[in-house]
Amino acid sequence: MQAAENLLVKALDRMGSGEQDAAERLMGRAAEIPFDDHEGVWPGPEVAADLLYNLIADHSELLAEFEFDDEGNEPPIEVHLGIREIKGRLSPGEGEALREVMREILTVAGEYGIDRHQVGRLREVLELLPRGEYHRELPGDATTQQRLDSIAAACRVSALLLETFYGEY
Repeated sequence: MQAAENLLVKALDRMGSGEQDAAERLMGRAAEIPFDDHEGVWPGPEVAADLLYNLIADHSELLAEFEFDDEGNEPPIEVHLGIREIKGRLSPGEGEALREVMREILTVAGEYGIDRHQVGRLREVLELLPRGEYHRELPGDATTQQRLDSIAAACRVSALLLETFYGEY
């Protein structure tokens, strides 16, 4: 799992610096990592989804803890607004990846400081996302291409949200 995480963090860095070919090579290497019998998952797709989950969860906590100060600091963009901003740029698979991860987060929304009003806004925007096929959990006989498609969908959503939430990353 650690190897997949290292590769995919580097892939996101490359995406952020416009090095798409390098990012794709790194995602391809993550797709080649063997099935983890102990965890019962393909590390690449699992880690890609975890990175997306953690990005959204961490940003939600940042929002919940934000306090204005005398210097007029601006609050971070709200998650539902970030999703609304990127929704038109998502493929059906990417929309489904984001929807699946957000559904997980919404089951434990309070842990991340997401109040009931934000939950409602998030549910509304999730219905606007393109629908398609995405599989975080793939069977042991999944092809390399299926694993790569899953990884690429989650990583692209992460890259778009990083750009939306934080500008250049």
